[in-house]
Amino acid sequence: MTEEKPLFLRRASGMTRAWNVFDGFLYCVYADSIFVAAALTYGLSWPWPDANIPLGIILNCVLLYPCMIVYAMNASTMPRVGGDYVWQSRVFGGFWGYMICLSGLGFWPWFYAATNVMPGTVTAVSPTFAILGIMSGNRGMIDFATWLTTPDGMWWAYAVGYCSFAFVVLVAGMRWYARIQRWSFYIGCVAIAVWIAMFLMTTNQDFISNFNWFMSTYFNWGGTNPYQYVMDQAVAAGYNPVPFDQTKFIPSWMLVPIMTYVFAYCMWSGSMVGEISGIDDLKKSMWMYVGANTFALIVCAGTMYATMIIVGNEFFFSANYMWYNLGGAKAIPMSPFIGFLYVTMTRNPFFWIMTLVGMNAWFWIWPTNNWVQSIRMIFSMSFDRMLPGWMGAVHRRTRTPLNAIIFVTAGCLVMGWAYNYTPFWRFTLDCTVGSCAAFFASTIAGTVMPYRKRSKAIWEASPASKYKVGNIPVITIAGLLAIIFYWIPTYYLWITDKRYGVNDPLSAGFMIGSFLGGGVLYYIIKWYRKRQGIDTELLYREVPYE
Repeated sequence: MTEEKPLFLRRASGMTRAWNVFDGFLYCVYADSIFVAAALTYGLSWPWPDANIPLGIILNCVLLYPCMIVYAMNASTMPRVGGDYVWQSRVFGGFWGYMICLSGLGFWPWFYAATNVMPGTVTAVSPTFAILGIMSGNRGMIDFATWLTTPDGMWWAYAVGYCSFAFVVLVAGMRWYARIQRWSFYIGCVAIAVWIAMFLMTTNQDFISNFNWFMSTYFNWGGTNPYQYVMDQAVAAGYNPVPFDQTKFIPSWMLVPIMTYVFAYCMWSGSMVGEISGIDDLKKSMWMYVGANTFALIVCAGTMYATMIIVGNEFFFSANYMWYNLGGAKAIPMSPFIGFLYVTMTRNPFFWIMTLVGMNAWFWIWPTNNWVQSIRMIFSMSFDRMLPGWMGAVHRRTRTPLNAIIFVTAGCLVMGWAYNYTPFWRFTLDCTVGSCAAFFASTIAGTVMPYRKRSKAIWEASPASKYKVGNIPVITIAGLLAIIFYWIPTYYLWITDKRYGVNDPLSAGFMIGSFLGGGVLYYIIKWYRKRQGIDTELLYREVPYE
């Protein structure tokens, strides 16, 4: 008599709950990347010259609260590694969860790492060497900072710096990851406190004087008034932003899909919920998601409000228009993102150093954050026997999925090279649309979970099931609000308005093809497992082992 094969890869996942809810909260905050990805995103607001960026941040985060509620309830109901994939496959069935998450959260993060982490060089690493070179009088460091903004410089910073750092942290295990993330956060918060003090001591006239001094002294750029030169160049190119007190509501609301590039990524933590102790407690899960979104709202809206008052709305939009449309570093010597603007608010070296320390503290754990999503997605699919078993292997000592880490790091390196040196970058323009499709699907999964026959019993056993308004579960109400007021308008604008930069036909075709490829792979593996005597339909009716 042959022994019956277990449904899952093993009778235990092998992963441990090495994090607590506070670590999950920090992961959500870093997934948003509130000072690095945010800096790039604020700059991308230039097509709406009469928009109010702080208001756009507030609108986005307020509209995200229903999504956070759904995710918190999903997490407390099925707290397993690979969260989004587990939720969707147990609610919709294996095909939909596999197709959406293999592409959206398993494959597309490789592009996301290249498109966002690599330009992080411009927002944190390059300015660090530039300012240190200026302070020490070392021309070589300044030249190195300039080189880092070139394709070769960004590639080597990505491959040698970010990929190596992420790989080492992930191999060391989640306890080391938590320690590094915590200390990065503490240092980053000290930097925020210093920036607040700097804001309180700096007026718009102070900024104009200090910016003109900095650009004239160290770059010999912009004539006698570089600040005015920036705005004059924009006007000469036909670009006319308005003062801060003349911004309007509708253009500010139009920034919601732009701000999604940052603030929706609280949901990036879905894949990690199986490694967070206490996440099955709904109050703690809610604190993690809702708390992280609130922290991001307060910090980002507050710092950007102060920045706009000090720097000037017309200058900020004009400078970013120059950077994105008139030649980047050829048009303006340093990227006009918030880190550089903080440096040029003052002539005090202490504030310069704290800005460099702060931006790096908010940056370096972010590459690791990008990698881990794909790794957990691949691990969970392997544990479900829907990818090769070696991808689900766990190192005995560190309790890390080492093979999946190696596989994803190699994938990120290949995609990073292709993004930087070939026309392949065109295919990556819609990567945010691809990854957010998985968030959208998880929102729908949570909305219908109480009513689906295959997931009803799982829901009724959840602590979240007791929360209702009348007879309607809170998760369903929150999900409907998120779908109607956040996801549908965001996708509509992404698809119909080219200013968002994510409706490129070539990239859209590649994205759709990747989803369809995931669907084909699902049926191939399902057929293969059936030949081995494994019924994947039964597997998807069970919550994976811890």
